[in-house]
Amino acid sequence: MGLPSWQTIKRWLDPRIPIYNPPPRPAASFSRKCPEIPTLENYKITPPSKFWEIFPSRDIPTVPSTPVNVVALQKLLDTHSQTLTEAQSLRGEKLVNELLNGVDSLQITKLQGATIPNSGSVYEHGAVFTDALGSWIKKGFVAGPFFTPPVPDFRANSMMALEQKDKVRIIMNLSKPQGECFNDNVDTSRMEKVRMSTAKEFGYTVIDCGSGARMWKFDMSDAYKNLPARLEDLRLQGFCWLQAYFIETQQAFGASTAVASFDRLGNTILALTLSASGNFTICSTNMLTFNHRSGSKK
Repeated sequence: MGLPSWQTIKRWLDPRIPIYNPPPRPAASFSRKCPEIPTLENYKITPPSKFWEIFPSRDIPTVPSTPVNVVALQKLLDTHSQTLTEAQSLRGEKLVNELLNGVDSLQITKLQGATIPNSGSVYEHGAVFTDALGSWIKKGFVAGPFFTPPVPDFRANSMMALEQKDKVRIIMNLSKPQGECFNDNVDTSRMEKVRMSTAKEFGYTVIDCGSGARMWKFDMSDAYKNLPARLEDLRLQGFCWLQAYFIETQQAFGASTAVASFDRLGNTILALTLSASGNFTICSTNMLTFNHRSGSKK
């Protein structure tokens, strides 16, 4: 069962032994991506004009952009059209359309322009957020700064900072205000359902592969940023920082629609990989496994 020796367990259960309280975890540190941006004493007030002269900037794009090679992707879909299922082909066609024209936000009604206050957590990590923002602009994920709302009916969403084990994650909170927010206004009936494998299913897959099986885990940096937003939806993905306005031009981490849209990309790449290999099939846990003993792939 993975438990230690009985002597160790007895020590855990002995009420006479003081409970071990680990020391508090040190605050997450960060390495600057934009060292040219000066650190401010207060991130709740307007910085001097010289600050913005140094800060990176980017105009609102005139067409959606993606780092994905759409031409090559379409060629692969055409090449493997005979081996893909109808659902896989339709998903691939939808993906290509989203990469070229942007992902539909699936809004039920038109949300009005608004300014939702940022969370206090983002001011606690003001230097981290400001540095990340500069990096996003350089990478082409964000447009700005603008000193007046850049588009009609602009929505400045609440930004928040989530302190994790080794970093601070900045999130656009698209679930505020309740009942009048981006996520509450999504037509979920039009969203593709996404299912994740469980630890139990993964365990069964490992056992099926047998001794000598190998496992890999790949992580994609800035995964959601591969998919752009539609130009008409950019007004919904705005935020305000240091009394300036910005727009997230790709899929936002806090959007409920972003998960399904990125899964279309991952699922399509998986389907094309399976088709190109000629020896792969999809196992019950929706994961690829390799049986080292027999040399067969599952």
